[in-house]
Amino acid sequence: MLFNVNIVIGDNMILYFSGTGNSKYCAKVIGEKIGEKIVSINLNLKNNIYEIDMKDEKRLGIVTPTYDYNLPWVVSEYLSKLNFKNINDDIYTFGIFTCGGKKSGMCSKTLEKVLSNKNINLNFTYTIPMPDNYILLYKLNTSKNDLKIKCANELLEVVSNKIINNENGKVKNSGRLFATISKALIKSQKSTKKFKVDDNCIGCGLCSRGCPLGIIKVENNKPIWIDKECSCCLSCINRCPKRAISRGKMSIKNEHYYNKLVEMD
Repeated sequence: MLFNVNIVIGDNMILYFSGTGNSKYCAKVIGEKIGEKIVSINLNLKNNIYEIDMKDEKRLGIVTPTYDYNLPWVVSEYLSKLNFKNINDDIYTFGIFTCGGKKSGMCSKTLEKVLSNKNINLNFTYTIPMPDNYILLYKLNTSKNDLKIKCANELLEVVSNKIINNENGKVKNSGRLFATISKALIKSQKSTKKFKVDDNCIGCGLCSRGCPLGIIKVENNKPIWIDKECSCCLSCINRCPKRAISRGKMSIKNEHYYNKLVEMD
């Protein structure tokens, strides 16, 4: 379903999706270096914006995290539904993938396929390792986060120059088998049934404000999930100031993380 809402933006634009702020940070840094405005997919989803006017736009950037060695399901679905109105045939398009490790799996291949279905060519992709936030499975080591941000800033300088020069080239795809297997797990991962809230909750509403799908509501000073499917971004757990939200035992004992260098959408 398409909604009659248009966005008219300068000469260039970067679309980004971000749960705990890493991808927003990268989009912000690149945008400032190359003079492009950043546009939140999170806010577009909340406001039912599925049409963007690309008239006179010369570049299109997409910055997204890596989930299960692939694009987040919500990003793939949103881009598939999004109508790029008046887009130029020769527009330069790039994809930047953030991840807790060193590889972005099948993100490049998947993004290329999604855009190809809209007759848009993907010219350039790049992977930016960032602090990990996947607290459901991995034990986080936040002591190295400052170093990871420093290294990311160096890479963002490199990638910005490549984009300015309209360079071509894509990151090597990896983890095809894992990405394929994980498709069977997506339904379970999207389920909101396993989220729990304990008595430490103060009803601050950060979980609700940060949810990209807008499916968390605060009633009687407690969050409730009003939809069966979530984006799997884990913003609600990582941003909770009282560690009152959990999803499985690992999220209770694990360290939490969100990027404090950017504001929540």
